Parts: sequence; C-alpha cells; structure tokens
Amino acid sequence: MLRGHTPIRRRDVHSANNKHFQTEYDARLKKIDDVLDGCTLLLEYIQICVEEHIISVKKSGIWTKKVTDVKYMAASWRKNDGGRARKLREEAQAQADKRQVEVVKAAIRLWHPPRSDGM
Repeated sequence: MLRGHTPIRRRDVHSANNKHFQTEYDARLKKIDDVLDGCTLLLEYIQICVEEHIISVKKSGIWTKKVTDVKYMAASWRKNDGGRARKLREEAQAQADKRQVEVVKAAIRLWHPPRSDGM
C-alpha cells in the first residue's frame, strides 16, 4: 500500500530521541511534531484507501490502531518535553534578565560614581 512512502519515518523518531535535550530542545520538539504530523497524514491515507476499496475496513482498523498508538505515545512525549523545554527557556530568560540588570547597574556606576561626601 504505502510501503516506502510512509510519512512516519523511523528516522524522525530516532533523530528526535538523539537530540541532546538540554541544548537542542527546539530541534527535538520539531522532530516530535514531524512524527505527529506524519501520523495524522497516515491516518488520512488509511481512510482514503478504505474509501477507494484499496484495503478492507478490517485492515484499516488494524493500521489505524497501530498509527494511533504511535500518535498517542508521540503526543505524550511532546507534552512532557514541551514542559521541560518551557522550564529551560524560563531559566535561560531569568539568567539573561539577571545579566542585563548587572550590565545596567555597572553602566550607572560608571556614569554616576558614588559621591565621596556620602550622598
């Protein structure tokens, strides 16, 4: 049927899993999204094949179950990694904000040094 043309590529799953999460979380999430998109597309292909009488309803049920299993696992993976990525982004933003405050404070000290009379 779709042999060789499956939109769910094992390479995408492996590629997502092999991304170092601490540094490549956006790339990892993109690959997981690709897997989810592939599942959605494959489910549409299965439906078209049934409508065109290329496969039986029974076979479509088997394939739909397999694809939805993958889709649910990928969706769970996406949800978990999405939360972890959000936390890493927030931590990185907090660090960047802290650095910016320190730069501003240093600039103010350069332009307005403390007075020697204590004021």
